[in-house]
Amino acid sequence: MKKLMMKLPNIITLLRVILSVFLNFYIVKHFGDMLIPIIITYIIFLTDFLDGRIARFNGSVSKLGAVFDVAADLLYIIISYMVLYILHIVPLWFLFVILFKFAEFIITSYFIKKTCSKKSIFIFDFLGRIAAEMFYVIPVFSYITFHIMNARYLYIVYSFMYIITFAAIVSSSYRIWTCIVSLKKCEDKLEINKVG
Repeated sequence: MKKLMMKLPNIITLLRVILSVFLNFYIVKHFGDMLIPIIITYIIFLTDFLDGRIARFNGSVSKLGAVFDVAADLLYIIISYMVLYILHIVPLWFLFVILFKFAEFIITSYFIKKTCSKKSIFIFDFLGRIAAEMFYVIPVFSYITFHIMNARYLYIVYSFMYIITFAAIVSSSYRIWTCIVSLKKCEDKLEINKVG
């Protein structure tokens, strides 16, 4: 029983991966249906909330679990946006914003972790977390508003996309600046050690 409890967070994350693939396959096959996509999306959001909580509760937090969790989030987001792009609901440029932000997040997290001796595998910032949460919510929001408010859809969703893009750019700029400052501090320490 204890082994199952230790593996439960990763099992929940795996369920999220399977549900993400199924959700987008369902949307392609049954475009316009609302009930099933909303239910599946709710379960995906719930599993994303629960896996980390359960891991912390039963002491099974691991680097592999953290990477798996972020990979599952990325899979859901990328597949969802690709499907919505193919269905002409979201623009392609926003998918590139997401890909850039995730790549920057991974690179800067690694760099900050190494230079600042942080224990966590991923380093989060406030605006970056908001942008990531919005990346996560926008697919279902876009799908629903496209069908319910077709005339206002472009204004509403594109406004959100521009705001999220701005938050992602500010977050990335802050994180890259943090990396530059950390590098400068490391260089200063090396110079001091050479002199001493």
